[in-house]
Amino acid sequence: MGILIDIDEARKEYSNLMDLTMSDTTLLHTLYGVLDNAPTVQAIPKADYENRLKADMVAMLTDIQLDIEELKTDYDKNLTSEHGIYYAYEKSSKIVQNYINALKENI
Repeated sequence: MGILIDIDEARKEYSNLMDLTMSDTTLLHTLYGVLDNAPTVQAIPKADYENRLKADMVAMLTDIQLDIEELKTDYDKNLTSEHGIYYAYEKSSKIVQNYINALKENI
């Protein structure tokens, strides 16, 4: 994946460079043409991207928390206290691993 550039800023930089180096505007117009015809992508502001990531993380952790809370019901019904810690560890680990595997499938 490439990097995004601000075409308006690039044009300013090219104009400043041309002012310092040449009076011929042919090169400047050629550079503008390259910029105008460059492929484009949809971009979102960094703050919006980071907020979306945080919201996704909160949602995922909330789901994990709810799944782990359900373990208490299973524990109360099926296990004695001596097995409780091991059971909770194993089940919690599997819950987290399932979320990791689901995310890896989408990469």
